[in-house]
Amino acid sequence: MTTLENFYYGNISPHENIVKQTGLFAKALNKLSKNEDNLTATLSDEQKSLFDKFNETNSKLCDISEKEAFIRGFKLGLRFMFEAMDDSSDEFE
Repeated sequence: MTTLENFYYGNISPHENIVKQTGLFAKALNKLSKNEDNLTATLSDEQKSLFDKFNETNSKLCDISEKEAFIRGFKLGLRFMFEAMDDSSDEFE
C-alpha cells in the first residue's frame, strides 16, 4: 500500500505521534511534573481551578503551534521538491 493510500485509510496520523519519553525529554517532563506537584500543593481550591484553566489554554496554544509548524514544514518540503524537479534552472545543460 502506498503512503497516500495509508494516509487516505487513516493508517497515518501525524498528530498522534508521541515523543519517546527518554533522555532530555524524560528529564524535563519529570522536572515539570515535580514542580507542578509542588506548586499545586500550595494552592487554594480557587487557585487550583485557575491553574487548571491556564494549563488547558496553554495546551490549546501548543496544539495550534504544532499544527502550524507541521503545515509550514510540509509546505517547505514541497517547495524543496518542486525546486529540485524544476528543469528550467538546470546548471548542467
